[in-house]
Amino acid sequence: KPYIRLVIELFNKIFSSGTNNNQRVSEYWKDTILPRMSYYFGDFFQSVPVFQLLCNSKGFSFLFLRVVDLLGFNFAESKLQKIKNNDWTGLEKDSPNDLPFDSTDLEDLGENIKHMNIIAHAQGYLYKFKAMNTNMTAESKQHFLQMSCRKFEEALNSNPTNKLTLRNCADVLFHLLANNQENTDESRLDHVNSLYIKSIQSDPRDTHSLFQYGHFLIKCGNLEKARYYILKSIEADPGHDHAIDQYLYLIKHMQLNVEAEQFEVWKNAKK
Repeated sequence: KPYIRLVIELFNKIFSSGTNNNQRVSEYWKDTILPRMSYYFGDFFQSVPVFQLLCNSKGFSFLFLRVVDLLGFNFAESKLQKIKNNDWTGLEKDSPNDLPFDSTDLEDLGENIKHMNIIAHAQGYLYKFKAMNTNMTAESKQHFLQMSCRKFEEALNSNPTNKLTLRNCADVLFHLLANNQENTDESRLDHVNSLYIKSIQSDPRDTHSLFQYGHFLIKCGNLEKARYYILKSIEADPGHDHAIDQYLYLIKHMQLNVEAEQFEVWKNAKK
């Protein structure tokens, strides 16, 4: 069960407190966990000594039991009892590798994790990648796009606000409509549009969602609105070269010559 092994490896990275592992765990918290917490929850984590508050036996127990409860992991009762008693030293003494967990401790992933969208999203992306193969027949391309769409929609059933799934689903649906133009109608385009909007609402500063929506708007002929979103994409990431090139091409096409000259000067200056 590879997923169980991955969970155990991650938990051992986060919760090991033995002498041999303490430095490694400290670095993982400092370099990986705390930056992510700061990203999602703001400057609070810059001023509060989170590592000192959580990285002790009581903090580990609180955090571990909370994660297990949220994700529905089914750990062995004997292991849970030691954690409830804050006996992390005892956990590591019982282990031949000085780590608190091994693969026999996690009996089952539980229903919560089984219904997350990770696998369906990955399958959708794989089918999308196959559909982009230029050597593929039109029928095969359509087939893989349809399979990709179904997987992304399955993923959205369990996590309807995932920005990656939303924008990939929108992208695939638009490709399907473009390949089947006789059946294209406003309601289907509206659905694609709503998926891109939801992706942006999920993370308004995501340069890729902003850019892909702008690209979709160009295809729909809404150039002024596309210009707005591609510019927002560049503001979110001034190093997004595809967005920069697309924006310059777009404003030249719209004959906004003064803006195009100014933007080209900025583009050349940043090289």
